[in-house]
Amino acid sequence: MSKAANPVPICAEAIDVRRWLGYWLDEIDAAESSRLEAHMFECAACAHALERLVALGSSIRELHKRGQLATIVPAAFVDTLKNAGLSVREYRLRPEDSVLCTVTPRDDFVVGHLEAPLEGVTRLDAIIEQLEDGSVVRLEDIPFNRREREIVLVPSIHELRPVETLTMRVQVVALDDGGERVLGTYTFNHRATRD
Repeated sequence: MSKAANPVPICAEAIDVRRWLGYWLDEIDAAESSRLEAHMFECAACAHALERLVALGSSIRELHKRGQLATIVPAAFVDTLKNAGLSVREYRLRPEDSVLCTVTPRDDFVVGHLEAPLEGVTRLDAIIEQLEDGSVVRLEDIPFNRREREIVLVPSIHELRPVETLTMRVQVVALDDGGERVLGTYTFNHRATRD
């Protein structure tokens, strides 16, 4: 007779994964952090959920380290990359700015800091368009922190390295009951560097 699989424990409080993410990224106040920590030590379901979240984060970090993933990240993630000794080329843009940018063979990552007015915003999308081929990707419900007043875009460096020229336009869009409103448009004019 085969043994039954251990059932996945269930949390009576049903703590939302976003709260655990805030705990893991240290984006919540000390009182909430202490409360969640105390709960986690008493709740196998939440300890398991946090463990899975950390494992997922580690996998995402590894893909980022290899430059194989394009995404939006918290600003603290960029500091983590730099503190790990990785070379990070950064560009800072205000709404409607355009920048001439590149990637050198020495760069491990390239990062775009997109300043945006985030007061009162509850949901953000990012629309990324490559002007040469007309391709458009919409990243829905992207993570952001109102206090940081910026969105941090990390494109795939492996996709950028072989490209001679590329113009990428990013629109940051707030969504609410009234519909969509563009908070900023940012243009990256990539030119290859071989030094």
